[in-house]
Amino acid sequence: MALAIAEIMDIEYIWTSDSDSLVYPETIHQTMCTMAGDANVGGASTSLYIHNAKDTVVTQMTNGVYLTELYLARSFFGATSANDCQSGPCAAFRAVALPRILLKWYKQSVMGHWMVVNEDRHLTTRLMLDGWKTIFVSDVLTATETPRTLRGWLLQQVRWARAVHIETLHRPQVYLLQSPILFFGALRRQMSVFLIPLNVALYLLLGRPFYWKFTAIDIANRIIWTTFYLGLRNPYPAGKGSWIYILPAQIFYNIPLPAVQLWSLLTVTTDGWGTTMRAEKSPRVSLKTKAFDMGFFVLWLSMLGATLGRWVASWNDLATSQVLLCQGAAGILCLFGLGVWLVRLQY
Repeated sequence: MALAIAEIMDIEYIWTSDSDSLVYPETIHQTMCTMAGDANVGGASTSLYIHNAKDTVVTQMTNGVYLTELYLARSFFGATSANDCQSGPCAAFRAVALPRILLKWYKQSVMGHWMVVNEDRHLTTRLMLDGWKTIFVSDVLTATETPRTLRGWLLQQVRWARAVHIETLHRPQVYLLQSPILFFGALRRQMSVFLIPLNVALYLLLGRPFYWKFTAIDIANRIIWTTFYLGLRNPYPAGKGSWIYILPAQIFYNIPLPAVQLWSLLTVTTDGWGTTMRAEKSPRVSLKTKAFDMGFFVLWLSMLGATLGRWVASWNDLATSQVLLCQGAAGILCLFGLGVWLVRLQY
């Protein structure tokens, strides 16, 4: 319908938003003006921030993630006009770029399975495969809503990660047509899916990692320089209250991230949004579904608990039997405690 209206009324650009997005008066105009500067730009998306950040602690943490991780990641790829996700809340398209790819986008399938959870990323991939640039308009803002509970946020992250895996692994030819930065960014992202869990497992079992050692200085430098950069560059006027969540947000985001990445890869063809709209009452969920949704996170956090128990015991030079006792007790405590919290209390 949008394409038909655009053709009848000679409209050059199409804007799309999710129903829970807040679009500022100048957002669409500024985005289209940026696209108009290059006839090879087929799509654009803007910066995002959370408009319900003050609802819960989870939304405050998510807002901290958007301030750092999302802005930096989009800017990295956007610098080469190869932003790999035209986000649902804030996507603009050049109308003439869509007719050739629309049917291919709609009929997308992976291993014979018709996909529904990667619609925004796949449309972006189709644009790039057809030779169009996709840009990140970093100085323009759109507000979006985030899930208010930890369960909702984790399910949303898993759904997004499934889309990332599908677009990265199923259509690698896109990397031959774009800047090498897109390929190396995707390679780094996919390697972390295996390397981080492997390192945790090796330390848990053998007491030593495979290749990587945690250093507090690296983490401190990352947080300090990221915060400094964003304070100067990020267009979102976050306010003092938001910046205190930068450090907690890094923990909130990065601790479950390996589980999000690995579980989404193992269940890459699973359909369903996992979350509901704010006004929609959450349906009753069976124990089997709860275990499927949250069980992997319980196992991962239990592994981290056991790993932390081993590290504390080793740091205090305890005997081997005491080390095993500490890591076993910590793992079991996390398994049952987090199991009750995530599988029972989050529904």
